[in-house]
Amino acid sequence: MGETMTDYDHIAAAVIFLLIVGGLIWRALDRRIYGADPQAQPHGDIPGPSK
Repeated sequence: MGETMTDYDHIAAAVIFLLIVGGLIWRALDRRIYGADPQAQPHGDIPGPSK
């Protein structure tokens, strides 16, 4: 890439940023609802390591 970011670079960066922030918020909400119990099942339909 050059010195300036293209629109696609900005879009990609925004999507990645939103995915990371959204994932952190999602996990924080799971902890608030279920507590810090590692056996609690996370809600939602996003597969991933939950243990």
